[in-house]
Amino acid sequence: MSRSQWKLILQAPCAALLLASVAGAQISGPDSGFAYDPNGKAIRLIVGVPGAAYLGNALLDGLDGAAIAPDGRSAVAAKDGRLLLIGVADGAVTDLGEWSGDLALTAWSADSTAVALKGGRLAGDRLALVRGIGRNAELAAIAQLDDEITAIAVAGSGDAVIAATRSGLYRAGADSTLLALLPDTAALAATPAGDRIFAAAGKQIYSLSGLDASAELAIVLSDAAGLEAPSALAVAADGSLYIGDRGAHKLIAVNPATGEALYAIDLAFEPVAMSRAAGGRFVLSPAAGDSVEIFDPARQAVLFVPQAGVFEAAAGAEE
Repeated sequence: MSRSQWKLILQAPCAALLLASVAGAQISGPDSGFAYDPNGKAIRLIVGVPGAAYLGNALLDGLDGAAIAPDGRSAVAAKDGRLLLIGVADGAVTDLGEWSGDLALTAWSADSTAVALKGGRLAGDRLALVRGIGRNAELAAIAQLDDEITAIAVAGSGDAVIAATRSGLYRAGADSTLLALLPDTAALAATPAGDRIFAAAGKQIYSLSGLDASAELAIVLSDAAGLEAPSALAVAADGSLYIGDRGAHKLIAVNPATGEALYAIDLAFEPVAMSRAAGGRFVLSPAAGDSVEIFDPARQAVLFVPQAGVFEAAAGAEE
């Protein structure tokens, strides 16, 4: 739901119930999982249902970045020089070890048991991997590449981490393997099975089959498809590919098997990243980094999720 439509919601009967829960100290009503609030630097509960929800109380604040697992049960966060694993249902916090800087790039496995991380102020372009989430999670450094890392993706349950640099795609590890020469890759996404990686580079979308030196690169969408600056990718459980285009301010749903565009949604912001969220939805990250936007494929809509204070300010304007 757009920002301008929130004023109309406040005039509806459900607005009184939402405002009442904002005013109270306790969260009430339905919830739609958790999201990282870049403005408040906090992990917050999404209170309400998609299209009529807001960011509620903070589970953890004062963060240098956070990423929530696709199943919505856990999150990783950088805070005060440490990397934390958080159980979002019970608020349990596990210290995974020292972490320098923020979380510049993150990528979760489809099953939420592993997450790859790149910190913004790490010495060199280093990657780390947390595996065993839900069991005995451990943080380990996995690779350092000479070139700048621009995007990452996780295959399987952390079985492979694919990193894009300014020159090509690598399987990251102690001895990183060059998979394909593909310059200026802006985004990567793995299929749920982890057998294919999609890459956005230039004005085209590619598919990488195989994750070793014999990997094959093929074009899924060429520049003839009208893409301007694809910058965010995600793959749904059913295999649908979603593309965020920051140049065209659009989100495009594609059948990757045929290259057919299924539908497109106009956006009021520039999307720069997309990640899976609970309930089959996705979180879109705007370039400005100052709002939470949820893409709901079931409704073919991108929904703005405001902080609780937006309701109070709008209510005051009506008086």
